[in-house]
Amino acid sequence: MATHYEPGKYQAAILEHGFGESERKQTPFIWFLVQPEHGAYTREVRLYLSAKTVDRVLSILRDSLGWKGANFSDLEEISFEGDLVNLECKHGPGTDSDGQETMFESWDFERPGGAALRSNPEVGLKLDALFAVELAKGKE
Repeated sequence: MATHYEPGKYQAAILEHGFGESERKQTPFIWFLVQPEHGAYTREVRLYLSAKTVDRVLSILRDSLGWKGANFSDLEEISFEGDLVNLECKHGPGTDSDGQETMFESWDFERPGGAALRSNPEVGLKLDALFAVELAKGKE
């Protein structure tokens, strides 16, 4: 992906979301397809889940998106479509599909103080089992 957006902070509308896994390590993630305000191009933001990242992901889901769910698989049943989120765009070097060095955009949810996107509901169920203890903490 070429860089079309300047590095910086953006507000973006969520168009859709779902689950996926990375190809190489099968790391589960929640993806969001977003439309930055005043922008012509949609972008994908991924929240990868692991024991080290689950607290941050839950914070984003609960604090930034107002999610009150008890299971990740619940995300399949709700819509964030049209919700505005604060994102940050960064640029970094990489290699394109032709092996040429180029700059790429990287999008992430603002930190407090490829293939077609398709959701994989089985990943949500895996996440429920993997992080049941952390999910239960938020319900107290």
